[in-house]
Amino acid sequence: MFKITHDYQITEEQLLALNPALKNGPLPEGVDIFIKPLDMLSGKQKFEYPGAVYGQVNVSFMMPMYGEQNIDLNVTDKKSQLRKIITDFYMGSITAIQDLRSKGLVVNYHVYDTKNSISTINQLTNDPFIRESDIIIGPFFFNNAEHVAKHFKDKIVVSPIYSKNQRANNSKNLIKTGINPKELNNELTEYLTTHHTNQKVILITNYSAASKAAVIERGLKAKGIAFTKILPSANKKDANQIYVNKEQMTEAISETVPNWVILISDNDIVMSDAISAYGVLASRAKITLFTNREIEEFNHININYLTKLKWSFPVLELSGLDNPRTTAFSKKYNNLYNDQPSKHAYAGYDITYDILNRYSTQDFYENLKNNYSEGTSRVFDYEKSFRDYENKGAFMVEMNDNYGFQIKH
Repeated sequence: MFKITHDYQITEEQLLALNPALKNGPLPEGVDIFIKPLDMLSGKQKFEYPGAVYGQVNVSFMMPMYGEQNIDLNVTDKKSQLRKIITDFYMGSITAIQDLRSKGLVVNYHVYDTKNSISTINQLTNDPFIRESDIIIGPFFFNNAEHVAKHFKDKIVVSPIYSKNQRANNSKNLIKTGINPKELNNELTEYLTTHHTNQKVILITNYSAASKAAVIERGLKAKGIAFTKILPSANKKDANQIYVNKEQMTEAISETVPNWVILISDNDIVMSDAISAYGVLASRAKITLFTNREIEEFNHININYLTKLKWSFPVLELSGLDNPRTTAFSKKYNNLYNDQPSKHAYAGYDITYDILNRYSTQDFYENLKNNYSEGTSRVFDYEKSFRDYENKGAFMVEMNDNYGFQIKH
């Protein structure tokens, strides 16, 4: 242990906090040892947006605006829904540009209607302003954005939404801001393995959610973190119904050290049983509840239990949650447009503000590689694989006593 603390300039307390299993003696061969938290190991620092931004940037927005068509936004067909999404994203982007201009950055921008057509996009590539642009935001759909990135290899092309096709792309200049929902499991696993000290860990899952729980199990085992696993039982009267044994849940709890209950389930009864049981036990034991997703329906769940359990979970975006960051932006947006921002307006603001800030203050690609950033609703933490950059950022949030949410660091 002395050699590790000496070589890596880390105290024995810090080493044991990251690797509690070392308290029991040397670890078996092949088990990883954490020296520093992951963000320090990767060398990434938080990119703080500067108070003043100087210089000039030319930006082209390429979006399927359908400007020549008269579409009723009150109708719920796909084209009308798409136009509403695009409009909200664009309004968020314009708000970001206004804020950047107020800080000193000269932003010249044009908006182009791609009509979601490759032939239209090909015609637009000859436009003089697009050819002189530093950054192209869009086209909105990934295949079209990839097409533009291959045409303009010297320009930064920003893909605004996630696509399952984006893993196959390796164009350095195509920035994938959209996040794979599967990153939520990874974010939860990373949080648990890097913040665990002496907590008693209890994992509750059901068979249909086993693959998601397995990711967390592997992460805990790799770091030598012991855990108790509880599986539901079949109802004797109805084999299709399952429940969680309350005695098992109660016996697993420690009253001397903090408890982490990790609930990975897609079954309402399992969720309700576990939350109710531990909500009651929270009066005599310190319990934090983790789930790998937001619980959207509370029909069978007492929300007061969730506050007692400091319910924590990963999210790809904060929009829709009661949080100081989103509240501040919502107020600003409402003052400007007399409307509440949708999640697409938040996305437009955060993506535009982040990309233009990074471009204007540092070497852009070095910034992507070495820094993560936090917007009003999103985290931007780009991972470089092969040649391209893909966003892997997510927040961990915790419910507070006022039923709002705060970011969990």
